[in-house]
Amino acid sequence: MKYIDMDLAMHYLMGNATIFQQLKNNFLENHRDYALDFQRFNQTKDIPAATLYIHSLKGISLNLGAKQMYDDAVRVLEKLKKETWDQTLIDRFYTTLDESIRELKKI
Repeated sequence: MKYIDMDLAMHYLMGNATIFQQLKNNFLENHRDYALDFQRFNQTKDIPAATLYIHSLKGISLNLGAKQMYDDAVRVLEKLKKETWDQTLIDRFYTTLDESIRELKKI
């Protein structure tokens, strides 16, 4: 499965590859400890912190061409909004984030 769609990213960024590179670099820098963040969320089940974190990832995802990350974030946030911790959805989102980051590092 491909997690990053450059055509989608360029659509959202009006074809500006320079902005994409800047967003990508900032994203990778800001989320270099994502594995630790998710470990902490899974241990504490801190719904407000997880909601804020995942919401911020959803916000940038389409600009990076990460449609699957966006879709998975929407599903997780729907549950978190109802104060429901769905470990299956959290794990799926983590996998999508992990694979998206792997692809972004190659671009």
